[in-house]
Amino acid sequence: MTPVSLAMKTNLKLTYSLLLSLLLMTSCHPGVIIDLFNNSRHELVVTTINQRSEETTCKVKQNRVVRIGIAAKVRVDSPSGSWHYEFVVAPEEFWRRHNSMVSVINVQIEKDGKIYVLSPDTREVVTNFPPQPSGFPLVPK
Repeated sequence: MTPVSLAMKTNLKLTYSLLLSLLLMTSCHPGVIIDLFNNSRHELVVTTINQRSEETTCKVKQNRVVRIGIAAKVRVDSPSGSWHYEFVVAPEEFWRRHNSMVSVINVQIEKDGKIYVLSPDTREVVTNFPPQPSGFPLVPK
């Protein structure tokens, strides 16, 4: 094999690899994350539980926001007890594009444990909730 044909073969492999990579990247669905606004009037401990029952825990002070991933289940520990949720993803009209691969859903937890989905442009705690889609507000079990 001549050096020219070897270089062409290498370039062809690189081109195919690049095209395959681009195809895979453009066919991926964007990720979705949750911004949870704490309007419970207490510090909360939020635990997300994935499909393999692995837990991720974080604290969120009152009137603050914590960013969590979509989880199979969520447990929120508050001074009045533990609240358990089967998490529901809100419809896409409630999603805010964060970047080309990630969208954010804003939700707010109240002192009774109910979790409301918020408008995508919401940046702070609200008192006037938008009409809630099916499955919202989430009610603790």
